[in-house]
Amino acid sequence: MFILALIAFPFALLAGFGHGGRLVLRGIRAGAWSAPGLWGGIGLLAGSGAALAFAYGMFAGFGGLDRSETCGASYDSKFAGEHDGDPLFPLHSWCGATHDLVPSWVNPSVISLTALSVVSLGVAAVTGVARITRTWAARRAGHSPGVHAP
Repeated sequence: MFILALIAFPFALLAGFGHGGRLVLRGIRAGAWSAPGLWGGIGLLAGSGAALAFAYGMFAGFGGLDRSETCGASYDSKFAGEHDGDPLFPLHSWCGATHDLVPSWVNPSVISLTALSVVSLGVAAVTGVARITRTWAARRAGHSPGVHAP
């Protein structure tokens, strides 16, 4: 199952970046800042970026599958052994007390892009509900949506 996830991950990222980018470009060209598609596209782009940064951080320590070779002279096996059971986030691949193989930009990027994705998808949901409510109200009043009565 893990192998299948590794195979599918690049395609999911490509789909997220592609579809999200298309939605954002379409919304910007139309000038539709209140369109759910624009905000959904921003959410897809940010979520795909967060997933990419997280994957980069996860695989930062696999430079030859032997951490001592990747770290070089700064490898402290005792310190690294004490931190092998650390939680999945924040991402770390310790060589010693002062050296980490995961770049310093990864964890803040994952947090900020995930937050942007959640907020954008929330705004997309709110604008979508507002659009549906506005359309239903116009239909009940006998007007077609988007057409104003004289």
